[in-house]
Amino acid sequence: MKFSVSPIIIGSLAVFLVTPWLPTPIIKPIVGNPIGVFVLLALSIGIVMYNVLDGLAFFLAAGVLFLENRKRILSRIKKEASLNDNNSKNKSTPSSVDYPPADDLVEGEVHPEHDTPSEDESSFNPKDDSGSNKFNPVDETINKKIPPEGLSGSADDMAEKYVRDGVV
Repeated sequence: MKFSVSPIIIGSLAVFLVTPWLPTPIIKPIVGNPIGVFVLLALSIGIVMYNVLDGLAFFLAAGVLFLENRKRILSRIKKEASLNDNNSKNKSTPSSVDYPPADDLVEGEVHPEHDTPSEDESSFNPKDDSGSNKFNPVDETINKKIPPEGLSGSADDMAEKYVRDGVV
């Protein structure tokens, strides 16, 4: 059996190696919309039906394109988030900014502030006096249990013992 390198494998290897340096306007139309994704998956299935090794190489090259697109999207989001954090002078939580308090259902409704629990009730951090590893047995018999008698011998001996004891 002679092995030959197909143009699909060479092209997939080239895409695999060059993807980090491709500009975003080239990658985004290929994997950034549903039509491009459908075309890549259909091509992968078609190439796998033609040759499994070529299909695998093409699928890996398409996967690298997807990963690079996601990496660029996440880096852009991270950059925008850091700029927003630096530019915002009000460090309030997003929930207090996005959602105003609800209107009163009953006229004159009063909503008192919640009490803040004490450190002992709410903290999950370890403390010096939080406990010990000392074990106190519940009862005296807990340490004196013995396993039940096991049966030894052949199956005939056990059957004879069960019949003699009236179990069966």
